[in-house]
Amino acid sequence: MKYLLTSIVLLAAVSVALHRDGYHSSGEMDAGHDCAYHLVDGPSYEAEDSDDTRRSTEIPWSPERRLRISDFQASNRNRSYQALTASGIRYDAETVAPHGRLYVELESFFTPEESYFTPSDRDSMVLLHEQLHFDITELHARKMRRAMQESIHSVRDFKRKHQRIFKQIQAEMDEMQQRYDRDVYADDSLQAGWVRYVTEEMSALESWAAKSFYLE
Repeated sequence: MKYLLTSIVLLAAVSVALHRDGYHSSGEMDAGHDCAYHLVDGPSYEAEDSDDTRRSTEIPWSPERRLRISDFQASNRNRSYQALTASGIRYDAETVAPHGRLYVELESFFTPEESYFTPSDRDSMVLLHEQLHFDITELHARKMRRAMQESIHSVRDFKRKHQRIFKQIQAEMDEMQQRYDRDVYADDSLQAGWVRYVTEEMSALESWAAKSFYLE
């Protein structure tokens, strides 16, 4: 069963199922960042075929793959801001043989069809700003991996704790994304400081950069 939680700033979907071959759970959080406030700028996906189509075009976060203007494919007509980055975190967990260990895949991603960019003479600055929104999403993916690996050691633990961790990381990510926009829009000279800060925070969490892991 899929549960869809929506608000003006964040879209989150969580699903939990118990299959004959073991436990399976998944969750997803998406956020759009338009450099003044957050919103979900696009449709809510409930049908599996629509979700599969969206996933096929998503760009997973990678240190070698930085965002390009061509990645922003949503229409920029009648937009109030120059750019919007739609990014999110998704995880999937299931038990695996022979000992029923929990195997988790957790990644951050960028959704081209929900992201837009209006070219101007400030393209390089705006693209850097949007890239950092995506980096902040990856930072919180690492925080979520750390939280899961440090506090979940069994299927029972996972059932009791994963949604609480999910909601906490969701709230922290949203707060940082909004604070970043507030700071830089008040004083764009703060952009460089934010880049340094996020880079240092991600480096400190390099041990949790791997997208897949076991909980045991």
